[in-house]
Amino acid sequence: MSEFVFIYFKSCPNAEAALRNARQAGVRPRVVDLDTLSPDDPLADYSSPTLLMDGKIIFGAKTDAGTRSCGLDVPSAEEIRRRIGEGK
Repeated sequence: MSEFVFIYFKSCPNAEAALRNARQAGVRPRVVDLDTLSPDDPLADYSSPTLLMDGKIIFGAKTDAGTRSCGLDVPSAEEIRRRIGEGK
C-alpha cells in the first residue's frame, strides 16, 4: 500500500481545498504542518500544498531550503486520482 503525505502551512489559502480534494480522491494522507517542522527536516523543503505518494510529488513542488511558497495548483479529486494512477 502506498504512503501519502500532505504538506501544508496554515496561511496558505489553497491548502484546505487541496486536502479536501485529496480526501475526495480516496487519499488518507499523513498531514504535516510545515510550521511545526525543524528547518533540517526533509519535508520542510516543499511548497504548500504538496501531496507525496511514496516520496514522489503528485502535486506541489520542491523548494529551495528555507523558502516558503504557496502553490496555485489545486487539482480536482479526479485529477488527483489520475496522477496517482500514473505514479504507480
